[in-house]
Amino acid sequence: MKPAIWSVPAIIMGLVVAFLGPVVIGWIVPVESMWSEADAVAKSQAAADLHAALHDHASHNHAAHGSGEAHVHETAAGPDRATLAQAEYDRQETRLAGVVARHGWMLFGVRVFGILLASAGVAGAIAARQSE
Repeated sequence: MKPAIWSVPAIIMGLVVAFLGPVVIGWIVPVESMWSEADAVAKSQAAADLHAALHDHASHNHAAHGSGEAHVHETAAGPDRATLAQAEYDRQETRLAGVVARHGWMLFGVRVFGILLASAGVAGAIAARQSE
């Protein structure tokens, strides 16, 4: 009996998809397309706000160390700004990590599809040889 006619093309296509698919997908859909310039500006602004809030909080605590009343007033206002800035920075950082992870999973899925296609071709060739 002849080997399965589809097995050799499946193996070749599977290997091409597994090795070249991620390169092509990375070229067609780069990470930069999922993370816009506005997103980058928002993340940079969040980082700057966090830095300023933490710097202001530290300098106010140091300056107000001599008088107890001023110290209480500054620490009551400081953590709120710092906490909000930290929350915004964490949100932007999480969004960026999600974009990178989404792109990574997309490339991983293309590789897995190629490997499965090549494996199906190998399995078809083995099955055809055993049925001879």
